[in-house]
This record gives sequence, structure tokens and C-alpha cells, in this order.
Amino acid sequence: MTTYLSRTATLGTFLIIALAFVPMSASAASSKISCDVTVTSPQGETELSKKGIVLANAGDKVTIAWESKNAKKATDETGKSIELSGTRTITASEKTTYGFKFANGSKKADCSVTLQIASASIDADTLTATTNKPMLSGEAEGVRTVRIVIENEKGSRVFKSKDIRVKKGEWKVKVTKSLVAGTYQVTVLGDKKADLNELATEELTIRSKDSASNSGTGGPLSVSAVPLLFGGNAKAGTSAPVAYIKVVNTGKVATELKGFDLKQNGSAPTDVVIGFATNDDKGGSRTTIGGTEGTKLFKNNVAFVPLVATIQPGQFRIFTIKAILSAMSGAHSGKQLMLDVSGISSDSSIKAMLPIRGTTLTLTY
Repeated sequence: MTTYLSRTATLGTFLIIALAFVPMSASAASSKISCDVTVTSPQGETELSKKGIVLANAGDKVTIAWESKNAKKATDETGKSIELSGTRTITASEKTTYGFKFANGSKKADCSVTLQIASASIDADTLTATTNKPMLSGEAEGVRTVRIVIENEKGSRVFKSKDIRVKKGEWKVKVTKSLVAGTYQVTVLGDKKADLNELATEELTIRSKDSASNSGTGGPLSVSAVPLLFGGNAKAGTSAPVAYIKVVNTGKVATELKGFDLKQNGSAPTDVVIGFATNDDKGGSRTTIGGTEGTKLFKNNVAFVPLVATIQPGQFRIFTIKAILSAMSGAHSGKQLMLDVSGISSDSSIKAMLPIRGTTLTLTY
């Protein structure tokens, strides 16, 4: 009898201890303090629970949202008391770290986000190539390395570079993957450790080497000059017409025109032209490329001017191409622009006597 009671008491004691242990463990787990930060910028959104770096262009509006579970008090990076959840919108201007600390008695949690100012660009003259493995270059600030990602028209990645070191604010990389003729999206990414690190996106055009004899599924195009330009003076900071081009679809199916090559054969340096504007007589196709001081459009004296237009069978269009001149072009007063159409890009075969002579413009102040 005594033995039975001892065993019963021992078993009861064990059950009490076991039952007491379960709720205490669950309670301990549920009281864990969290620290969550969500950062939203023009580049997208990312979530952090510890430390992180986010890249932003100067002037970007960046929103930081924070939240904690099971905390009773919170402070920011300056030690100032804040709500357990909230948002803050910042105009990015300099590298700054924003921190959040949460506590509940002896239990604590903290996280932070460092907003790093960075920017990048891709040289316009490298965004058009007749080689399947082009050399891309550009500028970057606020980062030590960049990476290049190229996607095709379907959004599939076709090339990703290794880290490219930025030297004196410039970067350069040769694409090692052979790209077929067509258009691609090129994205410059910042440091791997950073979130929201897309710094620049541009369109890359790979064209066949013989621009005047493209083959494709569209109807053949006949291209010729419209003799309406007689040259003259071109004042600094203005835009001036350099070519009138007539394009006729002589086939039985629609054809897509993609753009023109312009070659500078005059005495003026190519950097006096900072952009091009194009439009057609039907008012359906308008394109502007560049237009800001310092834009580089030429490579080996040739610039590609994109112009996407669908031309129906039997239809013709007359395209006007204007050169946008730098405000500093007057420094080369007396020198001449002689921009000839040296190539045409299309999804069809093309009949043209190239080069098509453009007008001659004399630069003035």
C-alpha cells in the first residue's frame, strides 16, 4: 500500500511538471520581439529584419516603414522614442543610416537600413552595335563595382557580367555572349550586398552589319532623299533639320522601320550634336534621343537614330530628322555638319543608294 501511494505521487508530480513546462515554452516563444523594416523607392520595395543597404539616386523619395511585435517601447537611431510602428519619407541626399530599437523588459531587438546614394549611366554610343559581342561603357558614382544584365525582348536573361570595377567614375565591359540582331534591355546593377540596386536601364540594339540589305518578313522598302533642304547656318542650342527621307513599302505585307544611321562627314566634332528628333508627315511616329548636354551619341562618327514605324503595303512616309545642337556648339563657329544617312534598320529588305546625302550646316553662335 505504501509503495502504491509513492508511485502514484511520483507519477502525479511528473505530470504536473510536464504540463507546466508546455505552456511556459509556448509563452516564451510567442513573446519574442521582432524588428521589421520595409523600404520603398522608385526602384521597388524590399524588406529587412536585421541590417541592410539600399541604393538610391539623389533626390529619390524613399519611404521607410517599421514595425515590431511584442515590444513595449521603441527608439530610433538618435535614441528618440518612436511608435512601435510607423513610416517616414526621406528625400535621398547623402549616405545615412536609419536604426530602430525595440524592447520589452530585458528582451530587445534592433535593425537598420543604410541609404546609400549611387547613380550610373550607359554611354549612348555603345547602345547600338553591328557586332554580336558589343563593348558597353558608362559612368557610375557611389559604388565601387557594377554588374550588367541583358534581357531579350521576351524578358529572358541572356547575359550577366561579373563585377566590373568602377575606375575614376567610369566602367567598361565586353559582352561575352553572342547576341543575335534585335533589341535588348540593359540594366546596370550596383553592389551585390545592396538591395534595390538597379541604377540604370537602357535599350541596346544589335543590327546586322549590312544595314542597307536587311532581310526579314516585312515587305521590301525603297528609301530615297526628298530634295527640300539647302543647308545654311545652325545656331548654338537649337535644332536643325539634317535630312528628309522618303520610305515606300513596295511589298504586300506591313513592314516595321526601326531607325537610321547618320554619319558626320563635316569638319565639326560630333559632340556638338547632343540629340536627334524625328517625326513623319503622318504624325504617327515621333522619337527623341539624347537632348541633354554631354550626351554622347556617335561612335566612329556614326550615330543610330531609332524610329519605330509600321508602314503598310503601298504606303509611303516622309521622315524629318533634326539634330539637336549643344549650347556650346558656337565655340566651333564656321565648322560644318554634314550628316548623311549611311544605314537603315528594318525587318525587311531595303533598296537604297547609300549614303543618302543630307544637308550641310555651318555652326554659328
